[in-house]
Amino acid sequence: MTDQAAKILMLGQDYDPEEGLRVTLLKGGYNVHTGRSEAEGMAELATWDPDVVLLDVSTPGLGGARFCKQVRANSEAHIIAFSADTDSAILIETLDAGADDFVWKPFSLAIVEARIRACLRRTSHGRDLPKPLPA
Repeated sequence: MTDQAAKILMLGQDYDPEEGLRVTLLKGGYNVHTGRSEAEGMAELATWDPDVVLLDVSTPGLGGARFCKQVRANSEAHIIAFSADTDSAILIETLDAGADDFVWKPFSLAIVEARIRACLRRTSHGRDLPKPLPA
C-alpha cells in the first residue's frame, strides 16, 4: 500500500476485522482503520485525517447526526452513513447533519465501494483511485 492510498475510517459495532467490508476495502487498495465509538472516531479524525468515514448510525451511543456535525466542524472527510433502520427520518436527519451519502443495510459491498470511489473522485487531486474488484 502506498502513501497515496485513500484512507477509510469505519465506525460502528458490526465490523468484524477479518471479514466483509474491511477486507474488501483492504484488497481494493484502501488504507482502513476501524473504531466503535464517537471518541475513537474523533481521535482518528484528529490524528489520521481519513478521506472517507463509513458510519453505522445504528450503533448504540454513536449518535449518527451528532457525529456528522462534529466531523463537518473538524474535517473535510466524506461521510457515507449506514443504517439497518428503514425509518426515512434517520436518513434525512443524517444527510442534513452533513453525511454525503446513505446506504441501507444489508448492502452490497460493490455498491459501497462504488460510492466511496464517487466521493473520492470529487477530491482525488490527481490520486490514483483503486480499481473495482472483479465481481
